[in-house]
Amino acid sequence: MKKFKYLLLCKWISINLFGIVLLLTAYFNGLVDIVRIADTTFITEAIFILFLWGWTISATKVWYIGKEIDKIKDNVTSGWVTLYEKSLSIDIIESIKLKIINKIQIINWFSNVVVILGLVGTVVGFIIALSGVDASVASDVSTIGPMVSTLISGMKVALYTTLVGAIFHIWLSLNYFIVASGASTLMSSIMENKKYKNGSV
Repeated sequence: MKKFKYLLLCKWISINLFGIVLLLTAYFNGLVDIVRIADTTFITEAIFILFLWGWTISATKVWYIGKEIDKIKDNVTSGWVTLYEKSLSIDIIESIKLKIINKIQIINWFSNVVVILGLVGTVVGFIIALSGVDASVASDVSTIGPMVSTLISGMKVALYTTLVGAIFHIWLSLNYFIVASGASTLMSSIMENKKYKNGSV
């Protein structure tokens, strides 16, 4: 039976293709411009840049890990497999596990940072909203308009930054889950491959 290659990459593409379609739909319907114009603090732009950074890293990790899994399936003695050719000692196994985990943890870090930035935007938005409120002149009808305008502007910043941070957090978390599951599959494949070669199974 022929083994299917690039399975991890296909999973990553399917998840991200769905996200890209939703993002493009929002863009062509003018929703992205609404958020960009409303956010005077540029926090949503910062969130998007960080998201792209983490997303690009996840793509490279998926490609790398997927290739290593395929090498094991094809019994190619290169990459991570070579590191296991001589020994199955616990120290080496744990060392390689930690190395893989450290390589993929950065995606989780980006995922957490974008949602934190969204929460920072919430606080900044409330600060902007409340900065225009002056109780001492609230009885003056002419000052109500500017106060309401500032209040609405601040609330837009608060809500949009929270929304954007949450969306990109979920997106990056899904990417992290795919990469982490691929890393787990890689470790299992290496162990099974080595045990089979050693006649342990």
